[in-house]
Amino acid sequence: DDIGVSGTVTATTDYVFRGVSQNDEQPALQGSIDFTHTPTGLYAGVWASPVDFNDDGEAFVEIDAYGGYSHEIGAFSGDLRGIYYWYPGADSILNYDYFEIAYDGTYDFGFLQIGAMYAYSPEFFSEAGDAHYIQGHLNVPIENGFYSFASIGKQFVDDNETYGFPDIVDWTAGLGWEYDRVDVQLAYVDTNASKTECEDGCEPRVVLTGTINYGE
Repeated sequence: DDIGVSGTVTATTDYVFRGVSQNDEQPALQGSIDFTHTPTGLYAGVWASPVDFNDDGEAFVEIDAYGGYSHEIGAFSGDLRGIYYWYPGADSILNYDYFEIAYDGTYDFGFLQIGAMYAYSPEFFSEAGDAHYIQGHLNVPIENGFYSFASIGKQFVDDNETYGFPDIVDWTAGLGWEYDRVDVQLAYVDTNASKTECEDGCEPRVVLTGTINYGE
């Protein structure tokens, strides 16, 4: 009885990860399933999405296996998690698979939720070495289920040449609406990468995402 099972089904016009399109700016259908031990806050789950890196079809799906610990102290909520990013089908010589550990903390002022996230990988995507990601984010409830949100982050990578991108700054701003188990978001996404630094997938765009939550 202490184990809760939940998950999501998501449709999005573009799978964007830290400002960069992961699916060649094409729509994606994503899903997850999570298991939570309510008394302790421990959880584990799996998430999946189609991907397209313009690598002649080497990678076609991303599967994330994760586990962590979520907790609350008054108005503060935190989440410590480890994530393994797996790209089945991609040639092992590409070294796409990697592990990351992250902590995300948020303080709820009632009229505003503000937080920060830090993530570290000892060997990032494509064996690009140590990688750090920092992000600040906020959420402002409006009324009738509507809310606004924004974030800004920066990815630091030890070997940018191997990674294929510079240390990119990304930002997002948007409007969301929640009703029962449905969450819809319309977001503007952009980065500071120039066309020469990121030929495709980093330019500004508007992304529409709809998510259905199920389970406990």
